[in-house]
Amino acid sequence: MLELTVLAENSAKICSHLRGEHGLSVYLKCDDLNVLFDTGQSDLYLQNADKLERDLNKIDWIIFSHHHYDHVDGLKYFPSHQNKKTKLLAQEYAFYQRVGRTNTLADTELLKKYDVVIADSEPIDINQRLIFLARIPRLNDFECQSSFYDEKVQLPSGQIEEDLYLEDSALIYRSSDGIIVITGCSHSGICNIVHYAKQIANEKWGISNIKTVIGGLHLIDTDPYFLQKTINLLKEYGVNEIRPCHCTDLAARIALAKAGFQVREVTCGTVVEFL
Repeated sequence: MLELTVLAENSAKICSHLRGEHGLSVYLKCDDLNVLFDTGQSDLYLQNADKLERDLNKIDWIIFSHHHYDHVDGLKYFPSHQNKKTKLLAQEYAFYQRVGRTNTLADTELLKKYDVVIADSEPIDINQRLIFLARIPRLNDFECQSSFYDEKVQLPSGQIEEDLYLEDSALIYRSSDGIIVITGCSHSGICNIVHYAKQIANEKWGISNIKTVIGGLHLIDTDPYFLQKTINLLKEYGVNEIRPCHCTDLAARIALAKAGFQVREVTCGTVVEFL
């Protein structure tokens, strides 16, 4: 079973005494494995975890969707464990220096606290039912065509190029009745992510039906043409239920609901269980 608890997100559950922030952090209890997916931008995820009675001292893996501050800067506040080194996983581009701004995942001193696993392009099995999609193939002609913020990345060779967030990744979980796709920010394109999720799930598990998509979709002030192409492809891929949050604005959520998707609310404090 997978129990998913949202620790940090842009909004908070009403009357919950939780707080929200721009960012994302999700606690996943997957059978006997404890995973933290992203850490938000501050120690807020720790505060909310305490209020929600989620013990982050039990975390086995910290997995990052990509390098942006609102997903990784909370790592600075993660409690040190005396008895073990927590595994820390991200795709290799996430650890590269960025031009004109800091990248917490490029802090080699901070990373010494962890058992760092650097993924290349191949999916990584976290356990028998949870897979990290390290490098999302970018196949369509409308998603992730350029840097959203005119950002630059410095490669290990010293070469500087446009930052297309090539590390942007996602998780998939095999539930009893379909694939759960868990995204951070979908910089690689939510349609690209779903397409790849179906491919890998079919190769690994022999299934390809999507039960739900949950996480940031990066649909903000989205061009109507882009949004319609997104809707069309998600329908083609058999997506029905979507639980959007973080970087998905109200207009996009309304458009998805009007298009016939079952759109569910996600806030700090949301708990969802999948068998």
